[in-house]
Amino acid sequence: MPGILIAADDYTGANDTAVLMVRKGFPACTVLEEEEKCRPNAACIAVSTDSRALSPEAAYRRVYEATRRYMREDTFLLSKRIDSTLRGNLGAEICAMLDAAGDERCALVVPTFPGAGRVYKDRCLYVNGVPLDETAAAKDPRNPIRTRSALQLLREQSRYPVGEIRINDLRQGAEALSLQMKRMKAEGARLILCEAETEADLITLAEAARGMKEPFICADPGAFSCTVAGLHQAERRDFRLFFLVGSVNAVAAAQMHRLSREQDTVVVYMDMPSLPQQCGAEEAEAALAESARDIAEKTSQELEQKMAAAGGNVKTVCLCTAGIFPEKKIDLTGCGPEKGIGENELSARFNQMMGEVAAGIIRRHPEIRGAAACGGDTAVALCRSLGAKAEYPLEEVIPLAVYGKLAGGTKDGLPIITKGGM
Repeated sequence: MPGILIAADDYTGANDTAVLMVRKGFPACTVLEEEEKCRPNAACIAVSTDSRALSPEAAYRRVYEATRRYMREDTFLLSKRIDSTLRGNLGAEICAMLDAAGDERCALVVPTFPGAGRVYKDRCLYVNGVPLDETAAAKDPRNPIRTRSALQLLREQSRYPVGEIRINDLRQGAEALSLQMKRMKAEGARLILCEAETEADLITLAEAARGMKEPFICADPGAFSCTVAGLHQAERRDFRLFFLVGSVNAVAAAQMHRLSREQDTVVVYMDMPSLPQQCGAEEAEAALAESARDIAEKTSQELEQKMAAAGGNVKTVCLCTAGIFPEKKIDLTGCGPEKGIGENELSARFNQMMGEVAAGIIRRHPEIRGAAACGGDTAVALCRSLGAKAEYPLEEVIPLAVYGKLAGGTKDGLPIITKGGM
């Protein structure tokens, strides 16, 4: 978290763009930049830097610091929200986000917002059909606008070279446009100003940007960023749920049968480690550990193979104890100190082994974006294997089944459903 980071120069602008992301399926949170200790748990974080009326130097610092503070390894979209009438420190703030990103990416500046009547073409921003410098924005008491040209403003305010994509370039299609963007970037442009008229134009620009196969920043009033996020969401529609079932009663068995029959599900059953019979405690411990490693590796490989074979058709990945079948259920009542391990400890180790296999698969597959666990001990094993420190309960799905999100660990914020085995 977060997958999307928006930096806006005022609070309403941050909210405007955040709500667009919510419509695309990204839960959002708008924070005030001054809240340095705030670490909200949302897919989209919108930060207000309150920097529109500041000096370019002060505005740069605020955007740079906000980006560094909230950007994460899994942030796939950086959005510098600019005012829809080009007020404020556009150039300085875009440069700040570029510098904070810490690489050589470019910023695609798209002032067009068709739904709000903003269209940028012929080097002129039109507001409901009126050139920008003829609107009320030209008389803003704090941030008056004296030009209709975003190109002029960016060249005056940015220390980086500015490239330009015109409407005629756009009409050549996404593939040609992608090549043009890469060429401009190779020639030194770090800001690329793009003309556009319609929602379809924004889609073309977004497809071209994604086609570069390189990271970039969106700089716009919100519509272009939202379009890019929508494309990303479409590519991740192979949402998968990981279900971990450690219960061995008849209720869980019936539910597993129904799940595998009614859903696009990959199911793998994990065997219990073999328990040494005629040996001392030390030998029993070593043999048990080796058996557990072999079973864990075999189970993990089987899961990976089945997932690869199913491709995008699988929606639920399930790891279940083989003991759910009566013929494979192991009687632990005979375990005792003479065999090197007791019944409760063996059961705990098996749950831990299942949790570790499940956690490994979840970490390796970002398309797995939700988990469910059947059985209390099983749920604890999964949470601990993911390094979670707590869970935020959010809703009762049905009686005795709770939906929440994990807190901490390698999958902070992972949605999870837990339910008892009965």
